[in-house]
Amino acid sequence: MPQDAVLKWQCLQWLFWQVGALGPMAGQAHHLRVYANVKDVYAIDRYERGCRIICGARRSPSGESLLGWTAIALQTLPWVYRDARHGIDLAEYPSVLNWHTELMARPAVKTGLSVGQALISGGEFGSTLAKRSFF
Repeated sequence: MPQDAVLKWQCLQWLFWQVGALGPMAGQAHHLRVYANVKDVYAIDRYERGCRIICGARRSPSGESLLGWTAIALQTLPWVYRDARHGIDLAEYPSVLNWHTELMARPAVKTGLSVGQALISGGEFGSTLAKRSFF
């Protein structure tokens, strides 16, 4: 966390945006689109629309991205990384797409994602046990 009061406040704004808006909205969209037993068109549309509003609304007043705040960037990446599962296209949000592209190019991010690649691509959440445990 930055020591400078202005930077610290900006960092906290990004964090609250992630935990209070992007995470919950994207999580619901992801669940309803991918894992829900019943496909509720109204609910899916509501949360997809919410994701689009959130991605379009968040802009840093100084034009900076989350990259300056690594912990915040890493807390946000899992939600943005799965954009297709949330029903959004990052190409519609150039500032978010640029941030995502820059972050995904970092060697540490590539290494981290490669460690869990088998889980990311082959995670089985459709089994009876997984549904009973997670949903």
